[in-house]
Amino acid sequence: SEACDKAISLKPEYAEAYYNKGNTLHELKRHDEAIAHFDKAISLKSDDPETYWNKSLTCLMLGDFEQGWSLYESRWQRETFTSVKREFSAPRWTGHEPLKDKSILLYGEQGLGDIIQFCRYVSSVAALSAKVVLEVPHPLVDLCKTLEGVSIIVTYGLPLPEVDFQCPLMSLPFAFGTTLSTIPGVEQYLRSDQAKVALWQDRLGEKASPRVGLVWSSISKFRDDARRSLALAQFIEALPTEGFEYICLQKEIKESDKQVLASRPDIRFFGDFLHGMSETAALIACTDVVISTC
Repeated sequence: SEACDKAISLKPEYAEAYYNKGNTLHELKRHDEAIAHFDKAISLKSDDPETYWNKSLTCLMLGDFEQGWSLYESRWQRETFTSVKREFSAPRWTGHEPLKDKSILLYGEQGLGDIIQFCRYVSSVAALSAKVVLEVPHPLVDLCKTLEGVSIIVTYGLPLPEVDFQCPLMSLPFAFGTTLSTIPGVEQYLRSDQAKVALWQDRLGEKASPRVGLVWSSISKFRDDARRSLALAQFIEALPTEGFEYICLQKEIKESDKQVLASRPDIRFFGDFLHGMSETAALIACTDVVISTC
């Protein structure tokens, strides 16, 4: 922060310094000040998508969805955005075009967790009398079949049918003008396969104590992974050693955690059986509570 202030004092029109200080203030959770610095950076350099992107994250954190979701569209202009901007023959649905008797492709663009969060909008789109084609990665196909309003599910990478419109899932809050009070899916919108739940109950055996599902770590290359992951040795410090049955809900374990996990036979690991998120959902349904770092 001091370095940014020094740069600004030397060069008051230095947009990057305001941008960097905005990021620093965001990290310090001084969000209003961060937005003020992003706005100053934009006034000096209006064509930098990184500034709009970072401002969007601050606005969303504050619950300012009107600005936040609009600015979040700048992600497609970022050189460092990890998702490829796909080209379709069908036009992008913006929320204004009538969908009655039309077909629309909704597709995931980022991680599995993002798709799980934003597929809640499928029923809202279907309620506009649209035929919804949903494209998701293979691990999510079976789970997303339980969504209300899906007409066709396509596994990512397979041929897509012709549609009238298309929209990435994470642009739907913007298209619907979502506010804090209109977030859809206040009730459960994804459901466990009861046949799979029964199989997991058999696999787990007789329940002698409360079952606690555990998730302590991501294995992704997400640059801020340290914010949502703990070492297992750290995580288990908070867990009582008696009175509970612990179930790891992770399919994969970091190398640095494997030795610790092996030393804790009270934490049951079923990664080899988790062939898709529908299996994970069924296992979760067999627990009493889930404790997650993310």
